Amino acid sequence: MLNRFVAILLASLVCVFPASNAMAAERLVIYAASSLTDALTEIADAYEAESEHQMVLSFASSSALARQVESVPLGDVYISANDDWIDYLASGGYLVPSSVRTVARNRLVFASSVLTESAETKEEFTQILDHHLGPDDRMALADPAHVPAGIYGEQAMAFLGLWDSYKGRAAVTDNVRAALALIERGEVVGGIVYESDLRVVETVQPVFIFPQESHEPIRYSAGALANAHPAGEQFLDHLTTEPAQKILQSHGFIAP
Repeated sequence: MLNRFVAILLASLVCVFPASNAMAAERLVIYAASSLTDALTEIADAYEAESEHQMVLSFASSSALARQVESVPLGDVYISANDDWIDYLASGGYLVPSSVRTVARNRLVFASSVLTESAETKEEFTQILDHHLGPDDRMALADPAHVPAGIYGEQAMAFLGLWDSYKGRAAVTDNVRAALALIERGEVVGGIVYESDLRVVETVQPVFIFPQESHEPIRYSAGALANAHPAGEQFLDHLTTEPAQKILQSHGFIAP
């Protein structure tokens, strides 16, 4: 009789207290640079299915997301396309400095959906620009005032001695994916995006890969926000695991 009572009691407790995964399920808010849209969505979908956490993803330029976190300091993980905005949030107390790690790297390219030429040297690239980018033509570029892709783009063009000649022909966008959209639609001769962005649209092809020494290293740094759930910190750890890294690299990112 006692054994039967214990069995009934245990069964009732299982009903009241569901499996530990369900108990631990959280709504995790992840802020990430727009260039990570496709790769991180795939990573988050797989992680959600495995962990039962609800993954809420917000994509925009690293600068816009940093301002959003600053205005409403809620969320779990912030992933930036450069370290400047990581440092900005950390200095304001919105992000835990000790949690920061590099999760991926990237390359910078000039790409086009209308040009058929490609260049391997600065001289060849300059000839292409001189021939196709006239006074009334435009090249797409994320805003170099605050968007990482645009900052890298200005650095690279300046390194090659081309910025002063062509900065007046930039069609400035809010983020790198907006620049990619202009390139894809052929509304500009070409533009500066990340190499990983070329995996998104088949009609956009690289014209010139900027030398790595022409700009600061393109690192995707991720950190836990100050009010992150423990489960958010676990997702941050997950980004450097083999399954997550395989997905990132399949989308054209480089291992950290």
